[in-house]
Amino acid sequence: MIMFEEALTESGLPDIRILGVGGAGIHIAQRVACAELPFSFLLLDSNRSCKNQALIGEGIVLGERVNPSGLGAGSDAQVGRNYALESKNEIIQAITGADMIFIVAGLGGGVGSGAVPVIAELADDLCIPVVTFVTEPFSFEGGRRLNNAHQAKCKLESTRSAMMMLSHEQLLSSVNRNMPLVEAMAKSGELLADMI
Repeated sequence: MIMFEEALTESGLPDIRILGVGGAGIHIAQRVACAELPFSFLLLDSNRSCKNQALIGEGIVLGERVNPSGLGAGSDAQVGRNYALESKNEIIQAITGADMIFIVAGLGGGVGSGAVPVIAELADDLCIPVVTFVTEPFSFEGGRRLNNAHQAKCKLESTRSAMMMLSHEQLLSSVNRNMPLVEAMAKSGELLADMI
């Protein structure tokens, strides 16, 4: 295990990197960046727009060679996994040297559910400690998204990463029932950012 006292950057702080994976993960990473913490940021998505949003850090388009149109994974976790595997070298290069990485994502979609376990496995291989901060889909989002989230959670549990999961259902029980859905989802992003 890496001791933070022994793993300091030139600034005297450990090299901690926040990886926002997929649309929800990028949104949460941007919220964390507003706190001006001494972390570096990496935004990963199959959609090319992640490079345009990379004002807070580097953007990597997952699966760019097999997905030249730069479109999303269409809620297909296997497609998201394939995109991450195709971009394995870029991911390894981006995380090498980190003392710890925090992965933030929403599970249920294709990129979040498919790519996050791959990234955690790559970090394991490099002996980099990983903490994942993820959200679960709402029950009304349907069986496919719930199954994607369940499969991703099982794959993450087989890695050495620690996992913090925020359930949207639990969130709804703690907020005003009249709150619009978009605001409730934004609130979950705020809660994950606070946890980080």
